[in-house]
Amino acid sequence: MIESQIPTPLHAADGPSGAPAADNAPDSAKNQIAPQTGPAQNTGPKSAFRPRRYIVALAILAGLFAGYHYAAEYISAGWYQIGTDDAYVRADISNVSAKIGGYIKAFPVAENTIVTPDMVIAEIDDGDYQIALQAAQMKVESQRATIERFDAQIRQSDAAIAQSKGQLGAAAADVTRTEADFARYTQLTREKVAPAQRLEQALADRDRASATEVSAKSAVINAEAAKDVLIAQQKEAQRLLAEFQVQVDKAARDLSFTKVRAAVGGVFGNRSSQVGTLVQPGTRLGALIGDGSLYVEANFKETQLRNMKPGQAASIAVDALGGKVLHGTVDSFAPGSGSVFSVLPPENATGNFTKIVQRVPIRIALPADAKAFELLRPGLSVVVTVDTKVQPSGGPALASSQKQP
Repeated sequence: MIESQIPTPLHAADGPSGAPAADNAPDSAKNQIAPQTGPAQNTGPKSAFRPRRYIVALAILAGLFAGYHYAAEYISAGWYQIGTDDAYVRADISNVSAKIGGYIKAFPVAENTIVTPDMVIAEIDDGDYQIALQAAQMKVESQRATIERFDAQIRQSDAAIAQSKGQLGAAAADVTRTEADFARYTQLTREKVAPAQRLEQALADRDRASATEVSAKSAVINAEAAKDVLIAQQKEAQRLLAEFQVQVDKAARDLSFTKVRAAVGGVFGNRSSQVGTLVQPGTRLGALIGDGSLYVEANFKETQLRNMKPGQAASIAVDALGGKVLHGTVDSFAPGSGSVFSVLPPENATGNFTKIVQRVPIRIALPADAKAFELLRPGLSVVVTVDTKVQPSGGPALASSQKQP
């Protein structure tokens, strides 16, 4: 690039001070441009436009506008937004356990599979329980036969009682007859009409008839007592039959427990046993997360709870869903801070004390369509923000000491 130069006069004499005469030359001569050997160039003055100043000014204006907008938004809404990232998705998790002991025969349901209520999750070998059920049923049949035998014996005792009563009636008739004979022969003997030997025979017949009557009465009493014994034995047999029936029901119930079923619909997972494993009553087989049991547990600081109430709106940003925001509501507050229910609660009555801000678990109810998101699982991290600007009428704030009616 060819730069502009100030030419020096070729025939100028030195000044009085010996300096070059060019220093005393007029300004028009100083600004004279030497002839150029290259292409022609614009010799006019440079432009005074400086765009950097405008860019800085625009940036300052944009920053002021953004700050004003943010401040207005924060004062109108953000001031009431209380958030925490110490929040996680939770669910009602049921442990699937064996009710009886035995070897696991099959797992019809694979791990991480959706199950419906009463669906078979695992099968335990039922051979021993089939035998126990059959033995109990045979006891019941035998006891029913015993009760039928008592029925027949009671009917037999009724016949014996009737026979004894008939014999008693005959004995009573003999007593009446023999007493009449004895009275008649007594009178005849006094009148010397009948011999004394006939009177003695009449007396013996009367005594014999009276003894027969007493024996007949005893036979009736014995027959009735025998019937009462049979009735009592039948009642005892019936109670024993009921006991045997309970054993049958228990054996059938134990047999039904060989099929471990889902108590509720949901997702079965975290299987802890395999086919062929010998399990005992209470052995854990896996976990079942029920449908519709998902919720969020947000651990807010105690300094953030002043204006919180059940029923307030909450936004839930789920990391696993790419930051997708779900809209839930504050459901309830835990009865104590997290440290109170820990395995080893802090003991602040000894040693030095350092005050630490505590956190209280808040349960956030998820929307009804939350289960439509397949990746929503218990344990996922979320960010919860509660809008405390709106104060619902349902339930007092945590800081209030009002009592529920």
